[in-house]
Formats: sequence, structure tokens, C-alpha cells
Amino acid sequence: MGGQTLIGVKEYLRPSRLGATTSVLDEPGFEIRRAREGLCTLQLWGRLRPSWSGSLAEGLADLGLSLMSGFARKIGPMRWLAEFELDSKEAKQDPLAIDYLELAARTQASPGRTPIVLHSYTVASSEKHGGSLYLEIGGSDRVGFLGSLLTGFAFLSLFPEEMKIATQSGAVHDRFFLTGIGRTAPPAQARQGLERWLRSLVRQ
Repeated sequence: MGGQTLIGVKEYLRPSRLGATTSVLDEPGFEIRRAREGLCTLQLWGRLRPSWSGSLAEGLADLGLSLMSGFARKIGPMRWLAEFELDSKEAKQDPLAIDYLELAARTQASPGRTPIVLHSYTVASSEKHGGSLYLEIGGSDRVGFLGSLLTGFAFLSLFPEEMKIATQSGAVHDRFFLTGIGRTAPPAQARQGLERWLRSLVRQ
């Protein structure tokens, strides 16, 4: 693992601590530990490339690990803090032996995914992050759901500044703040493209 061990990502995300910690979080690192039966907690931090979250989600799916819940937040240029709960019951290898930074650095997409299905979505303009799109989605869980969603964002040149994911009883409820290239406010065309794509995924 690279970087220092974090006592808890949520503790480091407190506003009073962000300014004091961003300089020491340049070096990427991760910590993985077992939680209750069949679950693991993964923390990541440091400088990560813009598409790291999609690559990580796709890589986890390929290894049989499901993202159950968690959050990620950008705290500076390319600097992130994230914590996820993983379901490892169907894992193809010991989750404690996986290099999660290597997964986050992958560039290849996983082929042959079944299209994701959304039940609902909300898109709204937000003043957060200097102008962003707030997206809230509900859908049916499947392996690789988050990875497919993030890959779709990247295709539209939209990138998360924050995300919070939750999966319960086969239902997904995810929230994102998305910005454009260079952390700019997304142009109208990007929002229109996002809404067209989301509409095509909705199944009642």
C-alpha cells in the first residue's frame, strides 16, 4: 500500500481537517480490512487520475466484488478521499491480496456488460464545486452497475466531484455532483446528452 494509513476517511473529511491534510495526501494509497461476515471496507486516498472511479468499479466487478455503499470526494486537483463497503462473498480472490490502486489505474473497459436499468433519475444544476450537475438515480443492482454508470459519464466528458452510493435489497440509490473537463461547469450540451442517455436507461 502507498501513503499513510488513515484512521478513518470520514474523520479526515471534516472541514476543519481538510486544509491540514491535503498536502500529506498527494501520495496515493489504500487500506482494505475485513468488516462483518462477507464484507470489507476499502479506503483510498491521494492523487488519482480523473477516471479512477470507473476503472476501480469495473475492476471490482471483474473480480466478483460488489460495491454496496460508500462515498468519494475530491479535496484538491486530482486528490481524493474515498471509503467503500464491498461485498466479497463472490470474490474470485482474497480481497486483502488485491492491489486496488492498480485497479483504479486500469484503462481498459470490461466488455459484454448487460445494460443497466434505471427506475428514476433527477438532474439539477448546483452551485457546488463552482457549478456542477447534481444527479440522483435509482435502479436495479447488477454486477458492474457503478462502473457502467461512471463510464457513461466519462463518455459525456462529465466527472464526479463527489459521489455517494447505496445498495439495499437489490436496489441502487446513488448521488453524484458532476463537473466538466478541468473541473469546469458542464455546458448545456453535456446536460442534454446526460438526460438523453439516462432516459434511454429507464424501465418502469
